[in-house]
Amino acid sequence: MVKREYLDYNIGHPQFNSVIDALHAASPQADINTGKIVRTIIQKIDASGIISKVSRTRMNLNRPINDQNRLGVLEYRQCLRDIVVSKGILNQDNIIKKKFLHISVHGMAKSRPTDFEIGTRNGEACSKDIRDWFCSRLQDISINFGVDSTFPGDSSKAYHRLGDPDNGYIGYGDNFNTIQFEINHYFRNEGIMYLVDFLCNTIIAFELSFNK
Repeated sequence: MVKREYLDYNIGHPQFNSVIDALHAASPQADINTGKIVRTIIQKIDASGIISKVSRTRMNLNRPINDQNRLGVLEYRQCLRDIVVSKGILNQDNIIKKKFLHISVHGMAKSRPTDFEIGTRNGEACSKDIRDWFCSRLQDISINFGVDSTFPGDSSKAYHRLGDPDNGYIGYGDNFNTIQFEINHYFRNEGIMYLVDFLCNTIIAFELSFNK
């Protein structure tokens, strides 16, 4: 793991055109065990991954840039770029040439009635075919989930695809696909290994499904 001021990250194996992150992993107000989920996946398959070390109460990295979080978000975008560059999939305009999957893991309160919520900003952050493919795979462990409803994903999720020109971020184009993946209490605790296995297998299957 590479250690930066606000984040730790793993470049990961070049065969995986994907990254998984936990931006609310640090206390206080952590999404409990999201950092553990990402770290375990990194250890199991050498996935590319990013884990925040700074609490959302100090700077929320899952938001557009503001005066409070600017340094952290810029560091996050640089970690993400290091990972993308390592894959060798950027064209001369710095746009991704292959399909790329970004899974951002978060936690839901115990009171939420669903097991999972999937957010793609109603298609702004992720293509419909990749979103539907992910949902189809998710049914192997649960049919109780929502899509672009309760948690459609923060607006910052679409910046990796569409860019954030006000802050000099061009984004990576339509091949970059972000899913904000909200996880209930059970699958972050008692059922954590079912979830880890699902995500590991999904990262591996993504290459076979979209980048053969």
